[in-house]
Amino acid sequence: MKRLVTLILLICFSLYPKDSSYTFGEGYNIPNTPIYVGGYFSLNYIQYKRLKYKEFVLDDFSFLSYTKYKKFSYMCEIEAKDPYELEQVNDINIESYNKKIYFERMYIDYNFKN
Repeated sequence: MKRLVTLILLICFSLYPKDSSYTFGEGYNIPNTPIYVGGYFSLNYIQYKRLKYKEFVLDDFSFLSYTKYKKFSYMCEIEAKDPYELEQVNDINIESYNKKIYFERMYIDYNFKN
């Protein structure tokens, strides 16, 4: 399980472009566009050694995008809730997947003035 968490973290950090002008909280600007993208995920890991029980849950996985370009702006968040869960009881693995994707929020704005 520790290997899986380590692998996820290594993938996330290796995908981050070293020469980008990323500012924490603003997302990553797609080059030559006014579009910013970002996201977050949360993990939960529980272990009870005496009971021989382990649980690993990917609680949330979200993708966000926004732009503000001249008179137009938008913001969109797409989220997967509990997309993956692994329980290990007495060395028996029980995996479950939730493939549902939710539009958490979406905002579109066009300023007719200006």
